[in-house]
Amino acid sequence: MLLLLCCKKACHIVELQSLTIASGFTMMPFEVRCLRIRKVDAQGRGFVRAALFGPVNLATMFGCVLSIALFTLSVVYGDGMSLIATTLLSLLSTLIGLTSRWHMQFVKRPQGAHDPAGDCVIRWPNGSYLVLKCNESLAHQLLFAPDAIAYKLQHERHFIPASLLGTLVLMISVIALANSKIQMQIAWAISYVFLNIAHWAAAALPRGWNFSISGYEIEEEHLSSGGKSATFAEGLFKAIILTKSTSWVKLSGATPDTENWREWLRQAENTAKQCRSSEDSVDELPVPRALRRHGTWGKAHACGVMHETPDAEVWGPDKAFDEIRDRSFAFAMGRKMPSIPEVQQQRQQPQPQPPHPP
Repeated sequence: MLLLLCCKKACHIVELQSLTIASGFTMMPFEVRCLRIRKVDAQGRGFVRAALFGPVNLATMFGCVLSIALFTLSVVYGDGMSLIATTLLSLLSTLIGLTSRWHMQFVKRPQGAHDPAGDCVIRWPNGSYLVLKCNESLAHQLLFAPDAIAYKLQHERHFIPASLLGTLVLMISVIALANSKIQMQIAWAISYVFLNIAHWAAAALPRGWNFSISGYEIEEEHLSSGGKSATFAEGLFKAIILTKSTSWVKLSGATPDTENWREWLRQAENTAKQCRSSEDSVDELPVPRALRRHGTWGKAHACGVMHETPDAEVWGPDKAFDEIRDRSFAFAMGRKMPSIPEVQQQRQQPQPQPPHPP
């Protein structure tokens, strides 16, 4: 993964060779999307929280229901050993949860410090682009900050006694369960089978389903011609329209460093700066499914920002590159470099047909 910083536009460029950030997040070739992200409460903390009805929480609730059912059966059968085992094992899972409790730790910007723009461009090897518009602290928090986890029990003098207590509780629970009635042993075996299935299913489902990012507001901006493109040049030009800059293209090596591409980028940037962004009423669109799965983004709401794309007759990315290539080829052959109108006129002239054989 290549991380570069464009100081002029404060744009980060992320080349996802191994799809590290969005593993499994697949976009169509040459597709371009733009999301604007901001915090709902700038003074709040814990913007990424556990989803109340996430797979892991549902598996935990299912385990709680099984514990209540086993406790009730132990009372019905008058099995004191099973009652002890049920109580201790239930308390053991609670103890493990308390000792393993943690929260994400982010670097905090000094109070009142300037927070510049930190727009990010995520580039996939298939020629698709995802433009993220946010401030620098938010971009660092979501994409570039290392995974720092702060546990509630950070000192060994607290963690070691808790581990010892958990081990003793487990040993006593196993002994009590071994001396319970056969009916309760069968009930325990069935309960653990279904509980393991529930936790296996929770682990197999997308990780993002376990998190809630209600602390972020995500809006999607749109292009007048749509985000899907037919060619590499068209997709790149749409990404340039959204960023109004080509410096990130040069730093990331998205195009070959040749004279033809440098001229094309210059024309594309000049054209993109002339494209307007207007407010328009558009339908609500969901965020890409894989980003939603991995807990990075939530549901994106259309913010009504529509970026204008020029008509192909005015300036088309593929047509412009063909004209630049033809002019460069003519110059390399030693002929006078024709102007762009001359190239267009030559293209419109009918080509001579080869003579038919007798």
